[in-house]
This record gives sequence, C-alpha cells and structure tokens, in this order.
Amino acid sequence: MNKEKGLEIKSMHIKYVFNETELKDIAGQLAAKTSEKQSLEDKKKEVTSQLTGEINGAAAAVSRYSKIYNQGYEYKNSDCYEVFDYDTKQVFTHRADTKDRVNVRTMTAAEFQRELFDPREEVVEDESIKWIKN
Repeated sequence: MNKEKGLEIKSMHIKYVFNETELKDIAGQLAAKTSEKQSLEDKKKEVTSQLTGEINGAAAAVSRYSKIYNQGYEYKNSDCYEVFDYDTKQVFTHRADTKDRVNVRTMTAAEFQRELFDPREEVVEDESIKWIKN
C-alpha cells in the first residue's frame, strides 16, 4: 500500500478508456499482428503442403516395396545376350552379368531364315549350345 497525500492507493481492476494516441498505437499493433498471423498461416500451408508431398512419396515407396516383396520380383533393365538354338528353333536370353537364363522364346521366322541365308556370321560353340556371334 502506498500512501499519497494522505490517501491509501491500491491497485484495482477498473474500466480504462483509451485516448486517441493510445488507440492509434493499438491499431498499429493490431495491423502488425494481423499481418504476422497471416504470414504464419501461409507458412503453415506451405509446410503442410510440403509434408503432404513427402508423406505421399513415402506412402508410394511403402506400397512399391510391399508389392515387390510380396511378388518376389520386379522388372528391371539389364544387359543380356541371346543364344540361338537352330535345332529347337528357340532363343535363350541370359543375363550378361550372371549368365543366368531369364527367358526362352520361340525363334521368329526371320531369325530362323537368317541362319539359313547369312554366310557372314560365325557360329560359335558355347556350353554345347550354338549361338551366333555378330
């Protein structure tokens, strides 16, 4: 308690009417805070959009890995070579890196005709299977 001119002064919660200068100051603060709020909301949208994109990307990766895990395979580009067996009219496709056979198909008529009419090619023996070396 403070005593001023013989009166007891105490803090009380009362209605305070702002003067013109105080109102202008409050209006400036209101405008600044409104602008700050809008800026923060815009940042939030930007971050939310970015995070949504990242989440969708992660979800797509999870889906892809789940699919290839469940199937046990996926299609990829790989260096391969073909072995032509003119006796059985089949073409065997092998991976160049592992030599594993990855496909067998029936020879086309054009491929079979090439053996009969192209004397420039050299026939090479590879593991008892004839194939053409170009």
